[in-house]
Amino acid sequence: MIRRIWAIYGILIFLILVAIHLPFYIIILFIKKEKGESAIIWWSHKIVAKIYLFLIGIRLQTVSKVKIDPKESYIIVSNHRSHFDFLANALSFPGLFKFLSKAENIKLPLFGWVIKHLTITVNRSSRASRKNALEVMAHQLKKEQSILLYPEGTRNKTEVALSPFYDGAFNLSAQTGNPILIQTLVYDYKKMAPSGLQWFPGTIRAIWSGIVFPKNKTAEEIKNQVKSVMLAELNTEK
Repeated sequence: MIRRIWAIYGILIFLILVAIHLPFYIIILFIKKEKGESAIIWWSHKIVAKIYLFLIGIRLQTVSKVKIDPKESYIIVSNHRSHFDFLANALSFPGLFKFLSKAENIKLPLFGWVIKHLTITVNRSSRASRKNALEVMAHQLKKEQSILLYPEGTRNKTEVALSPFYDGAFNLSAQTGNPILIQTLVYDYKKMAPSGLQWFPGTIRAIWSGIVFPKNKTAEEIKNQVKSVMLAELNTEK
């Protein structure tokens, strides 16, 4: 019962923050599209995410086991268990990134229009859409902008540590030569956010676990290396 109440409280806080910021985001995007995008992403990732996590009782601990080059364009990959993951990804990364979003999200009234401008959308059931998303992401990397992908594709709701990985992030790395920056999120997901309206305060450890450089590696080799690093981290943190 308490977890359900906390989830409803968290959703209300989210809606309030969206209602406050959405009009300003729309105006900024109309006036200054490209510069506006960067400003909105920075504000959302560094300010709004911090406020929201604080208000819902989520503490973020960032641990870096690698040196992150602020001038590098990374393909960031992370495990994915809950609604809170993106906030942890965004707040813990020292730079900015765009992320891959489900195409259906752009159908949301007004908010969908903002998502369309601030993310890279993909319809995973469409081969043409997946191909186009890879091309857009490659273009973003050439513009020296990092991107975030969840190789599991969606939230892992199983008992295994990681769901099977899709190939997109690793094909992209092999094709563009951009390194994979690995983040492993560690927390008590069963207590904090297993599914639906079952939220609860807690601590998320956002661990920058490693960097995989794609030179002389196939996409499959990159994928296996990333998965090994994540699994080792998850097993160590048990």
